[in-house]
This record gives sequence, C-alpha cells and structure tokens, in this order.
Amino acid sequence: MTRETRRDAAASGARKRTPTSGGSSGPSLFGGDELRRFCQASVAVLERNADAINALNVYPVPDGDTGTNMTLTMRTVCDEIGKCQETHLDAVAQAMARGALLGARGNSGIIASQFLRGMARCFSGMRAASVAELAGAFADGSASAYKAVGNPVEGTMLTVMRQAAQSAERAVARGADNPQRLFQSAWRGAAVSVRKTPQLLAVLRQAGVVDAGGQGFALMLKAAALSLRGEDPAAFRIKVSAGAAGRVNEAFLSAVDEEYFGNCIQFTLEGLTMSVDELRAGLARVGKSVVVIGDEQLAKVHVHSAAPEPVLAYAGGVGVLDRLKVENIDAQHVEFAAARRAERPRAIVGVVAVAWGAGLEKLFSEMGAVVVRGGQTMNPSVQQLLDAVAEANADVTVLLPNNPNVVRTAQQALEFAQLPLRVVPTRSLPQGVAAMLALNPEQGVESIVAAMERARAFVNSGEVVASVRASTVDGVQVPEGALMALLDDKLVAVGSERVDVLHRLAVAAGASDRSLLTLYWGGGLTADAVRADVDALKQRIPSLAVETVEGGQPHYLYLVAVE
Repeated sequence: MTRETRRDAAASGARKRTPTSGGSSGPSLFGGDELRRFCQASVAVLERNADAINALNVYPVPDGDTGTNMTLTMRTVCDEIGKCQETHLDAVAQAMARGALLGARGNSGIIASQFLRGMARCFSGMRAASVAELAGAFADGSASAYKAVGNPVEGTMLTVMRQAAQSAERAVARGADNPQRLFQSAWRGAAVSVRKTPQLLAVLRQAGVVDAGGQGFALMLKAAALSLRGEDPAAFRIKVSAGAAGRVNEAFLSAVDEEYFGNCIQFTLEGLTMSVDELRAGLARVGKSVVVIGDEQLAKVHVHSAAPEPVLAYAGGVGVLDRLKVENIDAQHVEFAAARRAERPRAIVGVVAVAWGAGLEKLFSEMGAVVVRGGQTMNPSVQQLLDAVAEANADVTVLLPNNPNVVRTAQQALEFAQLPLRVVPTRSLPQGVAAMLALNPEQGVESIVAAMERARAFVNSGEVVASVRASTVDGVQVPEGALMALLDDKLVAVGSERVDVLHRLAVAAGASDRSLLTLYWGGGLTADAVRADVDALKQRIPSLAVETVEGGQPHYLYLVAVE
C-alpha cells in the first residue's frame, strides 16, 4: 500500500469510525485537548529556542527571523484556540487552522501554517483521531505545505515535514499505539532530516548551517512528545556552536518585542567625568537618536530608548543629572495613528505598505499609504495586513510587502480579505517607493497595478549591512563585522570601508550608466557620515546623480535604489 493510499484510508476512516467512539479520547486517541497541548508546547519550545533558530540564517545579515516568525505564528494559533470552547478535535482543529492563517509571518510561518491547515482538513468531522489517522494528518500537512510553495526545494523545512510524516507512518506500521509515541517517532525522523539538509542544499553547506525552518518544525514535534509524556517542553533547548552557525545574535529576538519609538528622555548633566564625545558614544550603546550638546561643565542630552533605566543609570555614573523629562512617544504614536484612521476619507484605490524606520514610514504615509511597521527581523502577520486594508477605507486596496519574507504573507491575505485586494510583490523598500510613485489614482485598477508592477521591476535594489557572524556566502568568506553589499539578494562586495563597498555595489548595478542612485540611510549613520560617503562616491563616479533620504531603518546602513 502506498503512502498516499494509507493516508486516504486514514482520512476516510476518520470520518466513518471516530465519531462513534464518544467525546473522550483515551491513551490511544488524539483529541481536541491533545491538539491544544501540541500547539501550546510548540509555542513554549519555540520561544525558548527562537534566538538559536534565528542564528541559523544562511546570510549573516540581521534578518534571521525564522524562529521569531514561527513563534509569533504559533502564538496566534494558541490565541485562536483559546477562543474555542469545544473539546472535539474537529472544532479545535478549525480554530488552529484559522489562527495559522491569520498569524502566519514570513516564509517559515506561512509553510508551518499550511502544514497545520492540512492537518485540520484531515481532522474534519472527527471527535478524536486514532494513531493511524494522526499519521495520515501529518502526511496531509506535508502535502499541503508542498502545494503552497511554487517551486519546492529539497533541503528545506518541506523536506523535514515530509520525512517526519514518513517516520510517523513507519511507526504505525511497527505498532505505535498512542500519540506520544507517534510524535516521538516523527521527531526522530525530523531530527535526522534536519542534520541532512546541508547535504541537499548547497547554500546551507556553504554557510555551515542546517535549515532553520526545519529545525523549528522538528522542535515542535519534540515539544509535543514531551508534553504528552507529562514533561516540560520549554526545558528542551538546542545549541548552536560558533563554528557551525556563528554567534547567536540576541538582537534578532529583542528587535521584535522592542517598541521602535520607546521613550524620549531628556536631561542635563553637570560635571562630566568624560568628554562630550565619549558621553555620546556611551549613550549610543544604551539608546538611539542620541543628541548631546554643551561641554563637560554642562551638557544637554536627548536620547530614545525602549526603557529609560539603562540610560539614566549610565548618565548618573558620569555626571550630575538634572531637569529630567521622560515622555512615552509610543503612546503618542498610537494616538496619532488613531487620529489618522478616523480622518481617512473613502478612496477609490488605497495602498498598504510594509515599512520600518521613521523616515521610510513617513515617506510612504505622505504618499498616501497606510503603513504596517515591519520588514527585516519583524515580519507582520496576515491579520495585521488585513487590519491595515480595512483602515485604508478604499474600494480596492493594493498591498506592497516591500520584503521577500512578507510576499507570501501578503498573498495569503488575499484568502481572507473581505474587501477587494491586489498584491504587487515588491521585494524591497526602494521597489515599494518606485511603485508608489507610479500610482495614478485616475486610472483604472488594472492599469494602476500594471504601472506599479513595471515600476518595481525597473529598480535594482541594494543593501549595505554589517555581517553579524563569520560565514561563507556565494563562495566568498565573510568575516564577522565586515560590510557586505547585496544586489537583488546576491552578494557583490565585502569590505571594511563604506565608500568602497558602496562603489562596488553601484558599479555592479550599472550605476555609471544610470541617471540616479538613491540612498536610504539608517543603521546608526549620521548625516555628516552620509555626506562624506556621497562626496567620496561622486569622486569615483563623477557623472552619478545621488539622492539621500533619511530612512531610519534599523540594522541596514544603506538601502540603495539604482534607476
């Protein structure tokens, strides 16, 4: 009997046999309570291991958000299940499927959500599932995940899902008689598959890592096995060795929970024990948007921070604090956003754009878009996109994901959108800006979408960012802390000098033959540093026209558009 035949038989049996077994699920059955425990255990183990999963990112740039995306996706699943008062497997599974769709974030979250939705379809009509039916649900989940990906690649979490399902089927054939044993067998198969992913995918082999999404999925299975055995799933941790995957970057996870605006902290300092430059550098380590004026006798300070305590503790150790003022500008931002929503008139065509960085958010907003904060390290969910579509208050809304990890989430939003929605799959913020500039609201919807598609395709998008760990990318050794230039997701330069890396990026994009290069700057750069970079770049390419925009994006020094 083939795997497909066994799966179909299991699904058929689920609908015919299980309802007669009553509402309770004994040791050999998998019911609604067990499904809840699976989802809750997944959240617990993913939260504990999110930073380690994030560190498995192939490219050594601060967008390794697989663990974060899977954690947030499963949190939404648990929130939705929590609203379900039923105990039957069918009802809990449908709540799981809805939460998986609305909460899906990034590619890993989308694929995980499709696996869960495939399982839920298999559980339709069931009060509880047998072990064989549970194995069939694993197979259906894997098939659903493969179907959701346009060009499935082996060596990814898809492979891990498939081989975990196959291990579950073999366990049934060997006589596995309860869900805990089945999950344990599925986890063993997944763990072996994860270890083999570098053998199947060259990019993993070059980077010296296993597949991050596959590792996260394997953890979900292990967590279920532990929970069903009465053990704490959060106690299970994976380790990422420095040689295999580089240093775990704690900023990956904290960036998701950090409030971007935070608190605006202002004070004066008298009798400094250090120079003003040293004070400015010290404050930059505990805050953002640091401004210090004055001298050692009296300095006035302005700084933004998620929490004021680290800033005040540092400042209090180097001088005498006075005239302290702390304002929560997150609350101000929420108030401002609410006012804008109330004032937004009905439009024929609206736009929702994903962006992160005060300057970039303001730019899209001024061009008429409803902005959803997100991007590298912080991918928005389907529900957040749908909320923004409703806020746009338009007859038809165009959605600009502006990030490769948000494209699939945007496309999945189409399934739940209650208002007409179109997606222009912009993969970078510069592409999104170009698409916005091409918008002519006097045209019909099809003409608008076509124009935005043409505009985004015309832009070559680049990035300059510091490597967060040593790695091998496209056959090139990248030391930790080195500056990398990426052009349309391909590594084109590695170096230690910003101007040199920028120049090589511009040349690779054909900038010497183009009319305009736009630099969206952020990542802690100052306006003076940007002006110096531009002057040096023009010395190397005299005919180049350069525009600069303060994007304020985290992590990335420059986002570059070459047109």
